[in-house]
Amino acid sequence: MAQNKLLKNGLAVLGKAYRKAKSRSRNEEKHKGRAGEMIFSERSLEAHSSAWTQFAEWAGEQAIKSMKQVTPELVEDYVRHMAKNGGRDGNGATKKTLKGYVGAVNKVMTASGQWEDQQRLSLKAMGVEVRADVGAGYKRMNASEWKQANPQQYERYRDTFDTAEAFGLRARELQELNASSIVKDDQSGRLYVQTIGKGGKFRLAECRADMQERMEELHAGHIRTLGTSKLTEANLVRNIRDESQRLNLKGADSHKLPKHIFRAEYAQRLLEQKLAEYPRRDGQEWRSYNKLDRMGSKERWGDFRTTVCGRTGSAEAFLAVSRSLGHSRLDVLSAYLYACDTDDKQTG
Repeated sequence: MAQNKLLKNGLAVLGKAYRKAKSRSRNEEKHKGRAGEMIFSERSLEAHSSAWTQFAEWAGEQAIKSMKQVTPELVEDYVRHMAKNGGRDGNGATKKTLKGYVGAVNKVMTASGQWEDQQRLSLKAMGVEVRADVGAGYKRMNASEWKQANPQQYERYRDTFDTAEAFGLRARELQELNASSIVKDDQSGRLYVQTIGKGGKFRLAECRADMQERMEELHAGHIRTLGTSKLTEANLVRNIRDESQRLNLKGADSHKLPKHIFRAEYAQRLLEQKLAEYPRRDGQEWRSYNKLDRMGSKERWGDFRTTVCGRTGSAEAFLAVSRSLGHSRLDVLSAYLYACDTDDKQTG
């Protein structure tokens, strides 16, 4: 079989982009306009490499041998093909997967110098129709509805679902839970999961207060009490890579379970908790959709309040929830709250 040079060269570009980002700050490179040339986390490298491999293999069947032959029209043809024939069942890839394909091509083509930044493609601009039922199903329900509709499946995988709902973990973060992940702060007594999320970001995901007792019972043998300020990303990375230490919750590695709706439920319930913990502010309204924590020291937050999806309170409350989710932006947080609100209206 002839070697696929498009595949090989594209993977080499991605590897170089990853190495180039070593010891560099993503935010600093973004401000310099160079972040598009780099890959800042191992997970992003894996995702781009997988998506590029699928594209390059398809392109090879179309007699495309080099990056110079990759055109916007070719990429759009591929995306339309996958929208109809991709996915695990061959009946169409999800919108998220299609975005991944476009993102990988953009990364290779810009990082290699074949395209300028302004030539980057977007799925939205292509106007590709995605099957209405792809990726829907579970996501039309909120966590409570899903439990009621699927009692046997919930009981079978209850430990996984409850852990996702208690800490707001993503699917991959659930898979990587290990004997060192769950910690109890020696000052506050609160439970946290230390994890590395999207973009290689280290974070502490706080446990919902109403689920802490359940988590302490479930994970009793793996909870360490210590000062959370002592936790480091370096130690966690080593533990995550040691698969022998993983908790291996039943169903955590399944792509068919609707874990994300439990993350949305977490966002809503944790925000209710935080709004009650922090006194409501009557000071200046914080409306920016940029990163919440750009305001600087915590002392300054006492002067701010904000409103997201009809919920008004101290900006500190919204910042705490955003950080536990692995974000610091109001627009991202509003997406989770909007999903819950929509589900409540549909069922109420």
